[in-house]
Amino acid sequence: MSLTRSLDVARSHLSATAEYMQTVSRNVARSGDPNATRKISQYVTNAGGGVYLAVTTRSENELLFAKAQLSISTAARDRARVEGLDQLNDAVLDPELEASPAALIQKLERALQFYSEGAQDPARADAALRAASDLASGLRAATEVTQKARRNADGDIAQSVKDINQILKDLQTVNEDIVRGTVTGRDVTDQLDQRDSLVNRLSEQFGIRTELRENNDMAIRTESGVTLFDRTARSVSFQATPALDVNTTGNAIFVDGIPISGPNAIMPMSTGRLAGLVQVRDVTATQYQAQLDEVARGLIEAFAEQDQVAAGADQAGLFTYAGGPGIPPTGVRVLGIASTIAVNAAVVGNASLIRDGGINGANYRYNTTPASAGFNARILEQAEAISANRSFSPVAGLTGTENLSRFAALSDGWLSAEREMANADYEYTSVMYERAADSLNKMTGINVQEEYLVMLELERSYQASSKLIAAVDKMFESLLAAAR
Repeated sequence: MSLTRSLDVARSHLSATAEYMQTVSRNVARSGDPNATRKISQYVTNAGGGVYLAVTTRSENELLFAKAQLSISTAARDRARVEGLDQLNDAVLDPELEASPAALIQKLERALQFYSEGAQDPARADAALRAASDLASGLRAATEVTQKARRNADGDIAQSVKDINQILKDLQTVNEDIVRGTVTGRDVTDQLDQRDSLVNRLSEQFGIRTELRENNDMAIRTESGVTLFDRTARSVSFQATPALDVNTTGNAIFVDGIPISGPNAIMPMSTGRLAGLVQVRDVTATQYQAQLDEVARGLIEAFAEQDQVAAGADQAGLFTYAGGPGIPPTGVRVLGIASTIAVNAAVVGNASLIRDGGINGANYRYNTTPASAGFNARILEQAEAISANRSFSPVAGLTGTENLSRFAALSDGWLSAEREMANADYEYTSVMYERAADSLNKMTGINVQEEYLVMLELERSYQASSKLIAAVDKMFESLLAAAR
């Protein structure tokens, strides 16, 4: 090899080493970025023995990346469920407040029993009235909490859809840049990292599947197969319902006009934050509301007054509702009845009507001639009605026949169990996500210690090339000196 060729080889090696040092510096600079992958520069030797940096690639593992996406989606779904159930649990089942329907029914039952032992005592009558008022207020408050949880979920769905559309818009811009750069041979590894970060953010919202195509082009579909992105972003739409209440059904989510939630969804989503929010809004909170409605209906039925003179229809007694004074049908849910249950206005002004009856007029009076201040039969009858079995609607998802106290306790237990299961699911899926992310990071992430070792090797290589250039320079000097 001639001295000129040796000098060219050494210079090419110096240049390639300097470029590789830049790649290592990029890795070190982004070592704290969870979305960064390790960049690797590849040398190519030319026919003359020189080297040049042909391409810079990045560490990739499609299988682990897909697994991480799935774990992100499932953990986000379970986290949304936990957050929604926490709203219900903290406000309704707080043990310090003893504000759950079951606890309030027990208080009323004890107050009635206490009243029956001193039926002539106005203070005991007032205590029973307060317990009844607290129970009615508690059911209305629980309904408001439940509907607020639904409204919050509905608002969060709207925000998520807004975020999704922005992510898809950004994905289109980055994807186009990647395709153009790949076609022209430009280094697009940083843009690929950026796209992966956007894909991960999209995975938090709902489960997706990605497909890599020619020139690093990517297509994205929902887990059920609805196209989200294919060279252009598809529109994700949702109409929020600010006044969402017990009589309102939340709207569906659409992707390019195709429903992915609601009863008409033929390709529904099952993972991701959106799926968790929809479950809270349309399933969990809705079923709990059905249980509250059944407790309220059962109370109105249990405390109804019977006509003591003629064969008149039963009328709402201590408890009434917007549809009163008639009694709601047995075993049939009345939508939203828990939101309107209240203590009868007549009793509010005269607590002794709990003892005597007659809330609906003289024909419904139980304490008749000779009237007695010690009469307690009606009080005991109402206390016993709480523990008497009655039929409940199957839409509540609990037992069909049970007493009021037990039914309310089952409802409390159902909500607690839902929360515990959601927490357990989230603990599991979050651990799975951490493991998947850790495995992916070990395969594709940046290890600073390894980068420093590569840097040392490159420095040694750089020094060797420098020494070769110095040696060639001395040879040239010797030749020139000999030629003088």
